[in-house]
Amino acid sequence: MKYGFIGCGNMGGAIAKAVATKCDDLAVTDRSGTTLNSDPAELKVSPFADTDGGAYYAQPLLWALDKGITTGTSETTFSPDADTTRGQLMTVLARLSGEDFYGAGATAKGAEWATEKGLSDGTDVNKAITREQMATIIHRYMKFKGLDMSVSENVDVTSYEDFENISDYAKEAFRFACSNGIISGTSETTLAPKESATRAQMAAIFQRCEKVLLNQ
Repeated sequence: MKYGFIGCGNMGGAIAKAVATKCDDLAVTDRSGTTLNSDPAELKVSPFADTDGGAYYAQPLLWALDKGITTGTSETTFSPDADTTRGQLMTVLARLSGEDFYGAGATAKGAEWATEKGLSDGTDVNKAITREQMATIIHRYMKFKGLDMSVSENVDVTSYEDFENISDYAKEAFRFACSNGIISGTSETTLAPKESATRAQMAAIFQRCEKVLLNQ
């Protein structure tokens, strides 16, 4: 069990009041069931007043801040439940790959990068991305990074009640992502492929991607 500190209150003035919160290491397993946890990012004070230190995304968010791949929606907010846009996803992937895309024009550069790498067509950068679109781009990204793309026979995504709601183009991507512990259901019985992916989900998913890549 790790303990971190999540800031709360107005970070624009005096130092925010810090409260101790539990941040479990994120358990990730590979297709054989082996735990793939790497050392978690160094825990620190989060500058965002709207984040929950006990939420599933708390430790992944701290990791993403340490990596410099994501920023807040303001100096004091992260907006964890807000939709992730297609442009945000492309830009974060580019940063995760070492690209220095920040400030003005970052989204355009991220979209151009994603297009060049064959991850996306680079369009609709301001549109919310669905979970099945995210799964598909993640699938392409992991293939681009040279990961073994085989899928465990022990993972049956057809058992989810809404499996048939997944577009045909995204079904293999969901099989891969679920098999490798990158994406999980929104409940025990649903994958919610047509729902928008949130910023909190994005942070958690990208941390899982890196852990799988580090342990390939």
